[in-house]
Amino acid sequence: MRSNTRQAIGSKWARYAACLALIVIATSLGASADNAPVTTYPEGMVAYWKYDGNLRDELGSYPATIGSYGSYATGLINQGLHGAAGCSNPYAAQAENFPNLHSFSVEAWIKPPCSTSQGSLTIAKLTNYGSGFILFTLPVPYGSGNTTFYMGLLSNNRWIYTPHADSSNSLPTYPCNRWYHVVGIRDFGVAMRVFVNGEELASFPDDGRNIENNAPLSFHGWSGGCGWAMNTITMDEVAMYDRVLTQTEIRTHYEQGLQGLGYEILTPPLEITCPSDVTALECGQPTDPDATGWATATPEDPVPTITYEDAEAAGACPQKHIITRTWTATDPTDPSRTASCVQTITVVDTTPPAITLNGDAELTLEC
Repeated sequence: MRSNTRQAIGSKWARYAACLALIVIATSLGASADNAPVTTYPEGMVAYWKYDGNLRDELGSYPATIGSYGSYATGLINQGLHGAAGCSNPYAAQAENFPNLHSFSVEAWIKPPCSTSQGSLTIAKLTNYGSGFILFTLPVPYGSGNTTFYMGLLSNNRWIYTPHADSSNSLPTYPCNRWYHVVGIRDFGVAMRVFVNGEELASFPDDGRNIENNAPLSFHGWSGGCGWAMNTITMDEVAMYDRVLTQTEIRTHYEQGLQGLGYEILTPPLEITCPSDVTALECGQPTDPDATGWATATPEDPVPTITYEDAEAAGACPQKHIITRTWTATDPTDPSRTASCVQTITVVDTTPPAITLNGDAELTLEC
């Protein structure tokens, strides 16, 4: 009986030594993203021209064509569209078949010149004194190096405009030969508004007039007669929306432009970071993530859903096993966007055996 006990004790010591010798230090596989960056565009964007050596609409529906006044120049981001001085017809570029919009926003980066004898029909969808809209760049006063921007709506040969700087008011003007982020808004039946560099410049009540026409969307010019003499101008990153942009969106686009970014919304790949591997967790200790660590994932908006699955493998002895924990992060708005990583948890038995005698600690034996 004692012999068996000793053998049993000796066997456990052997297993203990084997476990100490066979502790495996496993490493995490790290993040392995099954997704790529996603480029989307703001809600309601109808068309977007970047003018980077072409007149492609980034959304694909309304490519423009170059006019006799148009050429490419240095833009805010890469290249821009330059319009030469001359009559308001011809034009720098036009997008045919552009739809009529009721409530809309027109957005652009504009660089007015310092030779300011005339203004510019910077962006217009306008017939010959019939109907349409314009986003206008105007020197104030004529011949000066200062500029203002305004928006106008035409219906039945009758104009309404947003207020702009002149001798009768104290609205701001802007020095020439600099880039300005300009947004014109028509909130149908409510108001026209103009924003410059993220701040509202002026507004005017909108009377709900009908401005529909069959004219193309023109850049630096229009499809009518030579109604205006126009100065040179450069524009970049022009976009049209079928809704009213919020001031927060406008401010964000302005700040993005200062960083050399367009209006695209770039969603980076989903990435997950596993907690550190556990290389020697004593048998009997908890193995749940509160004890062994939770994975984290980015980006955090929207907050990814993080789950895990465990697979267990036996070790070199009954007291030892290895848990392979696979963590997965999922984009809650697009379940196809996932990322995963692996954490390993090695459970060991490093507690030496204790000998308990069944009788007295000391025995006296007679010969």
